[in-house]
Amino acid sequence: MEYHLPAAPLPKLGLQQQLGSPKRSTKRRTAQVIVWVKPVVKAELQRVAEQNGLSVSATGAAFLESALQQNLHTQHTALLDSIISKAIGKHMRSYSNRLAFLLVRSSFISEQTRSIVTNILGKLPGITQAIVHDILNKSSDTAKRNITRKTPQLEAVITEVEKWMLEEEKPYE
Repeated sequence: MEYHLPAAPLPKLGLQQQLGSPKRSTKRRTAQVIVWVKPVVKAELQRVAEQNGLSVSATGAAFLESALQQNLHTQHTALLDSIISKAIGKHMRSYSNRLAFLLVRSSFISEQTRSIVTNILGKLPGITQAIVHDILNKSSDTAKRNITRKTPQLEAVITEVEKWMLEEEKPYE
C-alpha cells in the first residue's frame, strides 16, 4: 500500500484566466442602471443586440449614450443659436449706426448746399425765377445720371468708407 501526501490546493481561476486572457481590472469602468421599458421596446432591443452580435446590456448602453449625446447636442445647438444671433445683432447694430451716421451727414450737407446754391442763384443779376427752376431741373437730371456712375475718385472714397464700416465701433469724434 502506498501513501501519498495530499497535494496543495490549486488556486481557483476565473473563466478569463482559465482561457488565457489577461486578468480584468478590479476598477469598474461601468455602472449599473436599471430601467423599466415596455415589452415591445425590450423585444426590439434584444433583436438589435442579436443582429449586431452584442449583449442586450451593451446595446442598451449604446442606445442610452447616443440619446444623451443627442440631448446634449440639442442643448448646445440652442446655446449656439443664441450666441450667433447675439454676435450678428451686435455687428449689425454697429454697421447700421455707421450707415445711419453717413446717410444723415450726407443728407444734411446736400440739403444745406442746395439751399445755399438756390439762394445765390436767385440773387444773381439777370437770373429770373424761371431760369433758377430750369437750372435746378437740369441739375436734378444730371445728379440722377451720376448716382450710379463710378469714377476713379469715387472708387477711392468707396474704399475708404468700406474700411471705416468694417472697423470696430468707436464713439464718433
